[in-house]
Amino acid sequence: MEELADDSPGGVTAALADFHASLTALMRRVETLPVPVVAPVEGIAVAGGLEIAACCDIVVASTTATFGDVHARYGLMPGAGGSVRLPRKIGVNRAKYLMLTARQVSATTMAEWGLVTVLAEPGAFEAAVDELVATLVAHSRDGLTQMKRLVDAGMELPIDRALQDEQVAANAHAASHDYAEGLAAFHQRREPTFEGAPGRAAVAGAGAGAGGRSVLLANPSNSAAP
Repeated sequence: MEELADDSPGGVTAALADFHASLTALMRRVETLPVPVVAPVEGIAVAGGLEIAACCDIVVASTTATFGDVHARYGLMPGAGGSVRLPRKIGVNRAKYLMLTARQVSATTMAEWGLVTVLAEPGAFEAAVDELVATLVAHSRDGLTQMKRLVDAGMELPIDRALQDEQVAANAHAASHDYAEGLAAFHQRREPTFEGAPGRAAVAGAGAGAGGRSVLLANPSNSAAP
């Protein structure tokens, strides 16, 4: 950002436009990955860090973590989806409160507001993340992918259309190996072995490709990029 400030006014505008466009594309890539994306937040997630967290499917936070949108404090604007995703995750008035006041709130508050999914004490934080990832990668990757797609798409569709899409996906999944394996395991009282299991998880930056992973960890902590 300091490099942008040294440019001429016209150059700043062009550079910022490119910067915001690249960030928006990056966040959208994280948001639309076909695998579950987990955000482990152990420190401070403000501005760009908050925007990363809002892109993720599950947010695990230490009870000592803090969240906020500090753009207003410095006369800046969110440029990576903060004004779009935050209201969808925590509600319009709460999003406006964070954005307009530039105040930070605790992880406990963010859990009450709906952005944080799992709260963990500092000494148990890594174990909580590991346990969650182990749970996710033990499940059918195809099943999780379809569930994520249905939820994300269904939020933007009329309910009747969303219900139709769910029926189509459920019927198609019934012909899969994982569907048959899951039923067999249930009747035989054993743990299922799904295709691609055991899944793999990796700690990665928000822009890393999912590749063959079953879960992606995107870390917003201590991130304050505008």
